[in-house]
Amino acid sequence: MTDNRLRGMSITIDHGLRCETIAKALRTIAPDWTLRESDPLAGGYHHVHRLVVDTPAGERECVLKATPDDERSDGVEPRLLSVLAERTSLPVPGVLGVVDDHGTVPSPYFVMDAAAGRVVDRTEADRLSTPTLEAISRSVGRHLADLHRLDAVNEFGHVTHRTGPLDGNRPPGTIDSIGVADPTPSWPPLVREWTDDWLDRLAESRFADLVPEVRPVVDRKCNDLTEAGPFDSAICHIDCSLDNLAFDPEDGSVTGLLDWEFTLAAPLAYDLAFVEGSLAGGPWWYVPDASDRRTAIRDALHEGYRDGGSGEVPRKGRDLYELATCLSSMTLFEDWLVSIGATDEQIEGAARRHHQRIWTLL
Repeated sequence: MTDNRLRGMSITIDHGLRCETIAKALRTIAPDWTLRESDPLAGGYHHVHRLVVDTPAGERECVLKATPDDERSDGVEPRLLSVLAERTSLPVPGVLGVVDDHGTVPSPYFVMDAAAGRVVDRTEADRLSTPTLEAISRSVGRHLADLHRLDAVNEFGHVTHRTGPLDGNRPPGTIDSIGVADPTPSWPPLVREWTDDWLDRLAESRFADLVPEVRPVVDRKCNDLTEAGPFDSAICHIDCSLDNLAFDPEDGSVTGLLDWEFTLAAPLAYDLAFVEGSLAGGPWWYVPDASDRRTAIRDALHEGYRDGGSGEVPRKGRDLYELATCLSSMTLFEDWLVSIGATDEQIEGAARRHHQRIWTLL
């Protein structure tokens, strides 16, 4: 994923909100619900809490997701979730209500249904058998094919919304409620801009020695991409790491696709490359003691995509996109590894594996 909009954001935060604050947030959306339990969920930069509430119809579970006051969000995620719930068969949580601006509760925030199934942190992927990981990847592939059929965008960039502010209501779920922020009609210049940005940032990092070798290769591949066009745009999830999905532990079928905050409008092959990288572990994949099952993940992902779509896997630009997934990971990997408590040995080992991976892609 391109991380331009992540600049200035913290990788992790204190996820806990006071129960009084959560109850206040809940009352704005569902005044007749009463908060019984709240458990903070780790990961990302949002406040995310799994809630147990009493309603007139009985007890139910739901999830509150709120943007910290010192961070920023355009509120696209709940709008997009509503569109996906209305227009596709994707297993996305139903959105119960959105508040874009609140005087005392961190906002925007929204409440959604709790996803059924198991969620595993990407750092614990080795606890899953290879057949289970393949089943998850195959299921993700089928869902991506469904997502890519949605005719919602014609240009390229970050997905945003086109609706007015909400004060506790559900989003409309109509196609015209979402769009592309700062859209560009041509894909190659945008991916060149993103890769240039990553390389500029890497030039000031521990990977600076790689930049003179990588930049001309990226330039050549971007030129090839221009000649290979045109490209069709689709809604792209980008990050389908194990942290961002729920699955049935019995058969590996995905029961919830989560975290759509940084969705892109991009070509299908770009999404497949980044989803593959995220399923493999993202930055964690480079830690020496993490297992390497990327080939099994790719084969199962593509199998599912073929089964769920036209029978073909889009590949135009894939060699550039594989390199892009590595560059993107390198810009974030050290901060992310530190945030999850990786040891110095793991961080140094991950840096070595990034070097090795880059050389295999040049």
